[in-house]
Amino acid sequence: MLPTMVESVEMMLERWKDVGTKEMEVYKEFKIMTLEVISRTAFGGDYEVGNQLFEKLGALRLLVTKTAYKTRLPGFG
Repeated sequence: MLPTMVESVEMMLERWKDVGTKEMEVYKEFKIMTLEVISRTAFGGDYEVGNQLFEKLGALRLLVTKTAYKTRLPGFG
């Protein structure tokens, strides 16, 4: 896992070199790096694969949250 993290950080730093002295959003860069590390170590894919997975997980989380309030369990209301 450590080599994957190092490689992702190196890729991020290369992108930063291309930007030069221009202003950039560091939060977005760290988010991309984090998604890339997770997707490469957990799913064997790159940033795009990880981004698609996390978007789908976010949509699933919203659906679960919406339906959780509609579900009635015996003894709980």
